[in-house]
Amino acid sequence: MKKLIFAGLLILTSTALFAQDQHRDNNRNRDNDRNQPPQTVQQNWQRDHQNVSNPTWEQRNGQWHARYKDQRSNQYADSYYDRRGRHLDTHTPWDRNQLPRDFDRRIRTRYHARDYQVTRIERANNQGSLFQLVLNLGNNRRTIYTDEHGNEVRYRDRH
Repeated sequence: MKKLIFAGLLILTSTALFAQDQHRDNNRNRDNDRNQPPQTVQQNWQRDHQNVSNPTWEQRNGQWHARYKDQRSNQYADSYYDRRGRHLDTHTPWDRNQLPRDFDRRIRTRYHARDYQVTRIERANNQGSLFQLVLNLGNNRRTIYTDEHGNEVRYRDRH
């Protein structure tokens, strides 16, 4: 009887271990799928970024996010595409010294912020560029979006 119980426990344990390995393999395949965009997304990204190679891909919120080293700014940029491969926008960290002097003055006067980070958002379909500003206001942080002149605009960041 003891042998029969022991054999049953051994079979149950083996089955449970095999199922865990199978579950781990399925999760690994799902993670690889999440890091490999559909061919239409890859083709459109390559068309938009001909001189850039080896982006890191990630899927979030139903969108494909490519992170890569931008040749112009020599910083990492983030491009976003929808499931069908349409370019949504590109976010690039921006040096505040490249902003027009009036822009910086307007931000300091309007928001009383001398410390802020700037990200340029290039929107698809010739919708123009925006700037995302993360203002450090004492112990608080506030995110605003502006046009090229420092005028606040409404923008819903979908990322």
